[in-house]
Amino acid sequence: MAFVSRAVPKIQPSTSLASGPWQPHASESPLAAEIQSADARRLSVAAAPPALQYPSREQASGTSTRTPSRVHSSDTVKVFWGFLGALCFATVWSAIRRAWQSVPAPPYIAMAATTGTIPGAYGQPASELEGAVWKAINRADITEIDDVGFQRALYASLEGIFKETQAITRAQAEALMANMSALMMRLGHVRRRTALTVLLTSLERFLQNIFEPPAAEARASSSSPRPTGKGGPTNEVVGVVDGIRQKRLGGGDIIVSEMGLGTQRWASADFNAPDEALCHKFMDRAILESGVNLIDTAEQYPIPSDFRRPEGLTEEVIGRWHKQDPSRREKIVIATKITGGSNVTRRNIIRDCEDSLKRLQTDYIDVYLLHWPARYSPQANWGQSLAYNYDMEAAPWYQGAASFEEICLAMGELIKSGKIRGWGMCNDNAFGLTACCEVAKRLGVPPPVSMQNDFSMNDRRAEENGVAEASSPIHENVGFMAYNALCGGILTGKYMEPRTDKKTKRGRFDEPGWGRTLYRYYSGPALASAEVYKKLAEKNGMSLTELSLRWCKERRAVTSTLLGQTSMEQLEEDLKYFQNPEPLPDAVMNAIDIQHMRNRLPIFSSDDPFVDWDGRGDIGEAIP
Repeated sequence: MAFVSRAVPKIQPSTSLASGPWQPHASESPLAAEIQSADARRLSVAAAPPALQYPSREQASGTSTRTPSRVHSSDTVKVFWGFLGALCFATVWSAIRRAWQSVPAPPYIAMAATTGTIPGAYGQPASELEGAVWKAINRADITEIDDVGFQRALYASLEGIFKETQAITRAQAEALMANMSALMMRLGHVRRRTALTVLLTSLERFLQNIFEPPAAEARASSSSPRPTGKGGPTNEVVGVVDGIRQKRLGGGDIIVSEMGLGTQRWASADFNAPDEALCHKFMDRAILESGVNLIDTAEQYPIPSDFRRPEGLTEEVIGRWHKQDPSRREKIVIATKITGGSNVTRRNIIRDCEDSLKRLQTDYIDVYLLHWPARYSPQANWGQSLAYNYDMEAAPWYQGAASFEEICLAMGELIKSGKIRGWGMCNDNAFGLTACCEVAKRLGVPPPVSMQNDFSMNDRRAEENGVAEASSPIHENVGFMAYNALCGGILTGKYMEPRTDKKTKRGRFDEPGWGRTLYRYYSGPALASAEVYKKLAEKNGMSLTELSLRWCKERRAVTSTLLGQTSMEQLEEDLKYFQNPEPLPDAVMNAIDIQHMRNRLPIFSSDDPFVDWDGRGDIGEAIP
C-alpha cells in the first residue's frame, strides 16, 4: 500500500535566512507561515472526526425556553432512537480506529502521518527548516517497502526547497540535524523512531552531498582506527602468531586470534574470580608473550557483581591494562556488548557505546555487539527454552522493541563516527543474523561482522539451526565467536566425581546463588554425554579439556573460541591446546559425531519432567 502525499503549494523564494541570522521560530518567517498554512490544510483532512454533538434537552423534545416544558411521548422516542444511533455510531467509529491503529504501519511513513503535528525540538516551535523538511517528506512518494525510492524522492524534494529558499548554510544544516535528532529522542513509539531514524540518515547524506567538507576534515573523516585492508571470506587464516592462527572476522579487515580471552568473571564477586592483578597477568601472557589478540567483554560484566564490584568494572580493568603502554591498544581486538532486550534503542546504543569507550579508555571499539536480541527470542534467557512462544508477542515490552532498521542505522552511525569498527549480535539465531544483514544492505549500512553464541560438543545448535549456513562466506559472510566451549567446566571433568568435602567448591556450579541459573549445563543428559566424551578422551590419551578445545578449534564455522580462566595454570593449558597444529584423528571425530547423534541436544534435555510437570524450567522459563 503506497502513502502518497497531497500536493502542496509551490514555496516562494525567501531570503530570511540567507540575509540574516538563524531564525528558530516558525512564526517569524513567511516560508514558515506558508508551511504551517499548507500543513494545517493537509492535517485538517486527516484529522479525526469532530466530537459528536448530542441534542440538547430542549432540541430533543422539540421545545424551547418559551414553550411549556412537557415532553410528548413521540418526542421521547425520537430522543431515545437518536441517542441510540449516536451511541452506535460512536462505538463503530471507535472500533474502526482501534482496528486501524492495531495494523502495523509501514516503517518509512512520513512524520506527519505518525505525529499529526509539527513539533519542534524540546517542545519549542518548529523552525523554518524543520517545517521545510516536514513538507519535503510529504512531497515524497513513500511506499511500504521501497526505502531507496523514499530517499531519492526525499532528496529531490529537499533540494528543491533549499534552492528555492536559499536558506541553508553549513551551520544551519548542523543545527537542523541537532534539532531533528532531539525530536527523534522525544518520540517513544518504535514506528516513529524508525521513520525518523531513516529520515535523519537520509538528510545527513543529502547534506553531505551539498557541502563538501574541507580537505583536512575529509582526511579526518576518511581515516579509520586502523588501516583498512582488503576484505575476504570470514574465517580465512591470514597468519600464525606463536602457533595460534589469526583469522578474518566477517568480510572486512578485523583479524582475531582463534582463541580469545573471555572476561565474564574477571574481578567478579565469585569465590574464585581472578582479581585485577591476575587479569593483567592473563593479558601479559596471552597477548604480549603469545598469539592471542581478542578480548571479549560487556558493559554488564563482571557477573556476578555486587556493590563493591559493579557492572562495568571488567571494562575498566581492561582499560587500565592497555593504558600502561600506548602500543598495547594496537595489539588487541576489543569486543564488548550493550545489554539487550528493551535496553536496545538507537539512543542507548550510542550512549552505552560511549560509556564503554570511557571505561575502556579507548577511542574506538573493534566489535560492538547486542548482548541478546532487542526482540523476543526463545534463547534470550539462560534456561532450556527452544520453542518459539507466540504469547510473548503480546508482552508490553515487546510492542516497543527496536526494529532491525533502528539497530542497523545506529550501528552505522557509530561506524561512521569512528567509534566502532564492526558490530554484531550475541545469543541470537539465524533469523536475527540474516535480518540484520539484509536490512543493513538495504539501508547502505555496513552489515554485522560477528555472531557470538554458546557452542561446545554438548551444544552444536549453531551448526544445525541455520547459523552456520547463514554466516557462510557465500551467504552473509559473518564470523562466529564460540563461548562456553567447556560448558562452564562440565567438559573439564571436574564435576564428574561427587564432592566428599562440602566446604570445598570445585567451581561456580557449587555456588548456591547464580550458579543455579546455569543448570542446563549439568542436566542429567548433559552429564551423561560428558561422561561418554571423558572416556573417549582417556582412551586416546588426552584430557576431556583437551578433547573439547581441540574439537572446537577444528569446527569450520568457528572463528574464535572464547575461554575464561581463574588461574595461570588454566591459561597455560588453553594456550598449549590451541598451539597444537595436529588435528584430532578421524576416528575420534567420528566417535564424537556418533555420541552426538545418540544425545543430540543434551544441555536442552532433561530427565526430570514427570506427569504433573508444569512446563517450566528450573529458573522459571517456559519450555520446551
